[in-house]
Amino acid sequence: MAPKNSAPRTTHRTSTHNSSKAEHDSPYLRFLLLGTLVLGLVSVVARLGAGLHPGAALLIGINCAALFLCGFDKSIAGSGKTRIPEGVLLAFCLFGGTVGLILGVFLFRHKIRKASFIFSLLLILVVQIQILRSTGFIEAVQGRAAEEEIE
Repeated sequence: MAPKNSAPRTTHRTSTHNSSKAEHDSPYLRFLLLGTLVLGLVSVVARLGAGLHPGAALLIGINCAALFLCGFDKSIAGSGKTRIPEGVLLAFCLFGGTVGLILGVFLFRHKIRKASFIFSLLLILVVQIQILRSTGFIEAVQGRAAEEEIE
């Protein structure tokens, strides 16, 4: 027990902010950049090589990136290497890579038993479908398909 006359002991913390490599080497950032690189490359090839609309090229790119990241994560699973965080996979899904990620989950049998991941994936899918329905996109596509059948 400390004597009554003594000042309370304080501990001085040293600054925890240092610019070490480990602090800047976040797996989130690293794999977001990798996925963005794949997205960019595929989008450019789809746009310039196939002459697709920029929106279609971007959608193909983000789905290919989601598929690639899912396969890459499966390939390093169990190796002790840094894995791709689920948040990164779900971010690509959220921004349009839903088809690519679902394809990757079933093609590579990756995260298929992880209920929270599958629930998040399906929730994103349902929200995206509702957004497409509320904007009239699905009906417009169906109407255009019906017009093409008539001709």
